[in-house]
Amino acid sequence: MKDDNILRNDTRLKLEEARQFLDEIKIAYSKFIENDTVKNFIIVKSNFSAFITAARSITLYLQKQYHDLPGFAEWYSQKQEDMSKDLELNYLNKARVENVHIRNVPLGLVNEISCSASMEIVSQEEANRRKEALKNKPDEIDKVDEVEPCPLSKPSKTIDLFIPGQAVFSGRRIDLGANVNLVLFCEIQYNKLKILVDGCESKFKTN
Repeated sequence: MKDDNILRNDTRLKLEEARQFLDEIKIAYSKFIENDTVKNFIIVKSNFSAFITAARSITLYLQKQYHDLPGFAEWYSQKQEDMSKDLELNYLNKARVENVHIRNVPLGLVNEISCSASMEIVSQEEANRRKEALKNKPDEIDKVDEVEPCPLSKPSKTIDLFIPGQAVFSGRRIDLGANVNLVLFCEIQYNKLKILVDGCESKFKTN
């Protein structure tokens, strides 16, 4: 195969694997928003599950691949400290354990309910005429005041999938502070990990 250097770089290969799952999440997300069936939701969940597993493995591969190089332990120790303070990366790590060993990681859904109503706009002159006409038909007055319920024009539809701002993994609460769109969350975490890998490769170049 041409340009197969990446196949000999375990960490970079795992990063690329995570990116592939991220791309699949984007496609599946769009299809689900367009047609929110159970089947399409399962496809989104499956790709999200694969993404968090691949993403979590990146730092493990990084440590294994570079641990013998001079200066790596000190460099990575500082990176670990920074990552430990990152709520989203902490969520990602806990979500991977939950997903692999305990249960599916929950996703939130935002549903939209559409309804339609109609109205008739008439001139003031016509309104006065109708009002005078009703004076001679007292039985009709009550009907004017009745308000028809808003009829549904179509059933509830999902317009967003998100990572809940709060979750409980292994009996411990994880607090992100706010709900985050699923695709946006995965993109942000991927970019953080890519910056980490790029920085490591730049600092500890190997042949």
